[in-house]
Amino acid sequence: MPEEKSKLRLDKFISESIVTLSRSQVSKLISDGRILINTLPGKPSLLVRAGDKIEINLPEESPLDLSKKISLDIVYEDKDILVINKPAMISVHPGAGKKVYTVVDALKEYTKDLSSGFAPDRPGIVHRLDNETSGLLLIAKNDGAQSNLQQQFKEHQVGRTYFAFCYGRPKTQEGKIESYLIRNPSNRKKRMSLRHPNTKQIIRPQDHMLNSTIDISTGKKAISHFRVNTFFSEALSLLELNLETGRTHQIRIHLSEMGHPIVGDKIYTQHPPLKTIREMSLRFYLEAFPRSALLAKKIKFKHPTSGMNLEFEVDWPADLAELFKRVKSD
Repeated sequence: MPEEKSKLRLDKFISESIVTLSRSQVSKLISDGRILINTLPGKPSLLVRAGDKIEINLPEESPLDLSKKISLDIVYEDKDILVINKPAMISVHPGAGKKVYTVVDALKEYTKDLSSGFAPDRPGIVHRLDNETSGLLLIAKNDGAQSNLQQQFKEHQVGRTYFAFCYGRPKTQEGKIESYLIRNPSNRKKRMSLRHPNTKQIIRPQDHMLNSTIDISTGKKAISHFRVNTFFSEALSLLELNLETGRTHQIRIHLSEMGHPIVGDKIYTQHPPLKTIREMSLRFYLEAFPRSALLAKKIKFKHPTSGMNLEFEVDWPADLAELFKRVKSD
């Protein structure tokens, strides 16, 4: 082990040393007991030192599950970028665990002209959408475009407009939601806003109690702006949201914590508020809706080479168009 890499965290040391493994993949290997340090199971925060023996036992490669194979729905393409309309229920890039078909697989089948992405297994990827979210996704076809677009995202120059069908009626016609998102300590699949342990008010990481058992260092600022597009009834609304930041599950968390969870969101809406809906058939329809009713409908940015302002918008996918029709007639 090089001396300059000693005293690094185990997860960081491995992800920096083996570029084909992402940080999340390393974390999964560690939690599965597949990474040993000096013959003992490693922990992510363990500091490695010169002379340590690290063993990595990779699981057997599983065949790619092609059951969700897609053809790309291309909205725009030139030599630098692609804009695609991602369908719901497909991941943007591979994750740790079983190998399922992703947008990245479709991109690699379509073209060899892709940027290196923000990880080796994510060529072309500049930003992400949740598995269940459909809509516009921006792809870089070379590293120059990747660098420029990432900078635009970092400086909040990319406009992203989402539409979400949610329960209830917000108290105000429009508003701003700001918080710091952390992993939920009781469920690693979920995230939540950092709150004061006593008052439950949203706070910043630096304001949190120092003796907290929650890892506050991971708190990331998340800002969403919402506007009510349509009131269907006191029970249902369609919200238009614009993001300043793009954190994992950001919209789903913000709306759920505001008391207006998204229809079909099984992670952040365990008990959807259906009692105020009069028609029983609509209740059953909403309860069984198979995915988060969230659409990345518009995106605007500057072309990474020409600097020209570009803006794209997609139509409602069939499932959300049907949902709109059903709730409008309630």
